[in-house]
Amino acid sequence: MNYFFGYSGNGFKAQLNVPKFQNRSTPRSDIGLWSIEINGGLWKINPEDVKQDSYFFYINSDKINNHKVFILATKKEISNFNKKELKSINSYTSTLPAFRSNFKLIHTKGGFSSYQSEYPSNMVGKKGSIISNIKSLLDPNASKNFILLRNIYILPKKTLFYSYLIDYKSKKILCKYKLQTNKTNFIPIDKKHILPNVFLFTDGYLGIPIYVSQNNQHLSMEHTHPPHSYILSNNVFKKVSEFKKEFYEIIHS
Repeated sequence: MNYFFGYSGNGFKAQLNVPKFQNRSTPRSDIGLWSIEINGGLWKINPEDVKQDSYFFYINSDKINNHKVFILATKKEISNFNKKELKSINSYTSTLPAFRSNFKLIHTKGGFSSYQSEYPSNMVGKKGSIISNIKSLLDPNASKNFILLRNIYILPKKTLFYSYLIDYKSKKILCKYKLQTNKTNFIPIDKKHILPNVFLFTDGYLGIPIYVSQNNQHLSMEHTHPPHSYILSNNVFKKVSEFKKEFYEIIHS
């Protein structure tokens, strides 16, 4: 099962187009769009009344905030929804290729960019760390650069955790950011830090980072892959583990 999310704030708003159809089948007429948020220490699920046609749900910015997520499910499946823990209630969006929404980020003064996004349910019960080089994903010549980092965690809690910009060459922390679980977090990036040896690193929680460069009101959105995708080795998991250990030593030294 996949979750879908957006962003609002800092002069930006979002729209989501969520398909009803799977990759190789026609849309099901009983599939509905539902939103999930934390309320009173529990997960609360509600049906969402949005514009739709035979193939898509169209979620406008007035329905989107930095805490709410969306899922596809039938009314019968919702009866199995767990208010204490996020658990998969169907496999409708568990497809290959991945079942994704179109996340459109819009500058309030004009300009937009789109990103094909989803948050897999197999991530929500895990803790860990993200490590990502920022040089290939952000533009030092742009007027503004930032990262939207979305975390969805299994428990209905808004817990603080930290992310860092780390210079791997000098083994130094350049910036430290306070983030929150179950939120789309905004991380501003100074252009002087967009260098080949600088990495984004999170301590304690996973998430989906989306890299955005803004030049005037024109936007570019990019995504990243885990470091396993870039390391050519028979011992790739061991190499990544050793790499992350070095970063933990830097932030805890």
